[in-house]
This record gives sequence, C-alpha cells and structure tokens, in this order.
Amino acid sequence: MLCFMTTTPPRVLLASERASQPWPDGGGMTKQVVIYPAVADTSNFDWRVSIATVDGESKFSSYPGVTRWLMPLGADGLSLRIEGEVLYLPAREAFAFGGEASVNATRIKNPSLDVNLMVRTTYGRGSLLALVLHDETAIAAAPAEFVVILVLDGQFSLDDTELTELDAVALEPGSDAVLVGDGVIAIARITMA
Repeated sequence: MLCFMTTTPPRVLLASERASQPWPDGGGMTKQVVIYPAVADTSNFDWRVSIATVDGESKFSSYPGVTRWLMPLGADGLSLRIEGEVLYLPAREAFAFGGEASVNATRIKNPSLDVNLMVRTTYGRGSLLALVLHDETAIAAAPAEFVVILVLDGQFSLDDTELTELDAVALEPGSDAVLVGDGVIAIARITMA
C-alpha cells in the first residue's frame, strides 16, 4: 500500500495512459512518463522521464546540452557502445552520460526496457536510483526539487488508486510522501540550479 501526506497532492501517472512514440532519429520507441514544463516537447524540455524499448542494435538520439541517466530494467541489463567503448549496464543500475555522446545499444539478445532521465544542464542536475522498499518509507522533494517515483515491481497503492508495474507518481517541489508497501521503485530527483 502507498500512502501520502503532503500539502501539494502528488500526480499519479498511469502506465496504461502512455502512448508509444518513435525516437527522434527513429531507432526505437519511447513512452513519456513526464516532461517539464508540461507544454514542452523533446526539443525544448527542462527535464524529462521516459521509458524506452530497445529491441535491437540502435543508435541513441543526440541531445546536446542535456545530461542523461539510463537504467536498464530487463534481467539481461544492456550493453552500450559509448564513443567507441563498450560498457555493460546491469539491470536496475543507472549510468549517466552526456546527451551529445555517440551511443549505440549493442549485443542485444532480448528486447529490453530502460528508464531514461534527461536534464538540461542549464536547468539543473539529476539523479536516478533503484530502491527496495519495505513497510513505510518517507520521500520528500526539497524546495527546489522535483521527484518522480516509478514502480518497478511490488504492491503499492495511493489512497484508492492501485499502482501497477511502471505506474509513476510525481512530487512537486517542497512536497513529501510516505510509501507503505513492499517492492522496488526507481526514483528520479531533478534539482534546479
């Protein structure tokens, strides 16, 4: 069960309401979890959280001036060729790299999902981390920070709303939440410069 105590209500972002979109360069598909500001698109956001499907060798889209964090969700992890060097990323471990870097998914055996956090460097900084939760856990967004919580597995709810795999909750700056339940979440924190 997931319970919240906050002055600014959290936003529930259901996985079932996300539409698939092609990557800007057409090399894969993505589902946007949340973008800021809300009227932005993939060319002018301050920050963005999305879930991409990698089902074969593919080149990542270029995002100059953006820092990217990538967290593979599939059990096989993900191998990337970054500026010519091959790097293996284990499942649920995040890796940060510059959005202008030449990055290719490589050695793909099975289709994989990955969580992506992108933050424009002129806006601020970010972090992406997987956490195992048991019982009750308090999560707070600092006054200059947004927090996005993504359910990876487990049993959670928000008031009367049941949250299933890949559903998300967004916290505005200065708000907090108390998560009650057992499972794994990914938590993205975006801090304004």
